[in-house]
Amino acid sequence: MLIASNGGLRMRKMWAALAGATALLIPAQAQADANYGYCSAIVTGSDYQMTPIFAVPDLGDYQSLQRLFERFAERKFDRTPGYVNCNGFDTEEEASRMRATHVSNLALQGKNAFLLEGFPDYLREVMDPRPARKSSSTTTSKEEAKSESLAPPRKTKADYDAEFAVKQAAYERELAEQQRKVEEFEQAKRDLAQRQSDQKAAAQQALNQHADAMRQHDAVVAKYQEEVRVAAQASLLADFDKRHNLGKASTDTDANRCVTTPETQQNVSFKGNTAASVVNGCGQPVDVRICLMTSDGWNCGVTYGLAGQAKWSWSSMNATGPVFMDARVAGSNRPFASPQ
Repeated sequence: MLIASNGGLRMRKMWAALAGATALLIPAQAQADANYGYCSAIVTGSDYQMTPIFAVPDLGDYQSLQRLFERFAERKFDRTPGYVNCNGFDTEEEASRMRATHVSNLALQGKNAFLLEGFPDYLREVMDPRPARKSSSTTTSKEEAKSESLAPPRKTKADYDAEFAVKQAAYERELAEQQRKVEEFEQAKRDLAQRQSDQKAAAQQALNQHADAMRQHDAVVAKYQEEVRVAAQASLLADFDKRHNLGKASTDTDANRCVTTPETQQNVSFKGNTAASVVNGCGQPVDVRICLMTSDGWNCGVTYGLAGQAKWSWSSMNATGPVFMDARVAGSNRPFASPQ
């Protein structure tokens, strides 16, 4: 029902029922309390119909204004309305204000309300004041016959069945529409979940691709740094070999060309000790003999299989200065030379 109760309005009596439902019976005193009102109806194939404001008549004992309006709408449209409703108010101003609100609410819903004329005349027709009762039985019978002729015709079971079918069809349409909206909402939820899942998968794929690219980059950087290190080391070794006139030994005599000249150092282990050191600059292991001159004569030592770029030292106490060195390819059967 689209009737509001705000704005200080006080609705004292209101009648509402669906077509085909049991008529709402309103005592005469309650009818007298409602001075003005309006009724509305929805008829299949027609727009929303609404009566003008009318003065509510005295309907007598247990008469139904709503049932009278329903019969009027059936006569007007030649079919049973799917919905009827009557509202009553204290004053005409209050009724007019509430009816305007009703029309505004319908407009907000995209519905049109059309004026349904003639209901007050219909009320006067069926509610014409009855003449005073006479004592004779003949008069009483005539009055009863007139009263019965004024009463709206009773509905048959077929009428009620037809009205119920109309309401049932409307209910099923509304239920189907609600179900359609629920299915649309559920589908929208599924679509949203799928989009979120796709976005998450795409983000994870992008992260994985970035991680792979970083690993490849790190591998390239590591390879470059290793190449730089090896090149730098080769350059240092080449400079070392060049400074010491070193080369690759291919014969026993060549070994002396690629082993460095002995370098002496004092106090290597303790006071009075002299050590002579050489580095194997050859590309293969060599055997090396070093002799230090001492006050007691030559003190010699030998190492076998000195690896390439490895260093070896021989030391002696009380060395006087002269140093002798001879080198041969490791495994050679050539005897070492001796100092003169």
